[in-house]
Amino acid sequence: MSNDEVEVRLKDLLNAINWNDKNSVVNLFTALKENEFSIDYFQRLLILKFKIKDYIGTGILSVISDELKNDKEVALLIAQLTENPFNHINERFKSDRDVALVFVGVDGYNLQYLSDELKADKDIVYKAVMGKGNAIKFADEKFFDDEQLIMLAIKTNFRAYTFATSRVQNIKEVKDYYEKQKLFNS
Repeated sequence: MSNDEVEVRLKDLLNAINWNDKNSVVNLFTALKENEFSIDYFQRLLILKFKIKDYIGTGILSVISDELKNDKEVALLIAQLTENPFNHINERFKSDRDVALVFVGVDGYNLQYLSDELKADKDIVYKAVMGKGNAIKFADEKFFDDEQLIMLAIKTNFRAYTFATSRVQNIKEVKDYYEKQKLFNS
């Protein structure tokens, strides 16, 4: 069966599904996983072309095929939609910069799941810290001596000050900013 025929068949299936019943959608994915016939094409269409985000949390991601777990486009979408996408995508994406940028943008604490190489990437660390100041604790130690990053981290969470090197902690501007944020957030 050609991809065009598969897509027509998928559209027929989609029209028959009660999309308000999340169990029906999960059952569709389960059936697709159990059926060898064009499973990856069906699932990829469902994930990328339809409102799969409405079904996150229903168990739908636990039944995607191994092939899709290796698909970067799917990984990027899952990284946007879930707190810990590495439960649903291939581990190799822990070293993929594109996926990492999306992943830490969703939750800065996701920095902890990335490769050491990406924990040393300035753009990724800055993006993580912009969302969650304490995410700096998962970054490469070289960032503990980065005055600008520490200031950004303190802005979003004054407790991030504790991760700064003593040199940075003793900079008057940093120390004053920390005291101000601490007073304001206490």
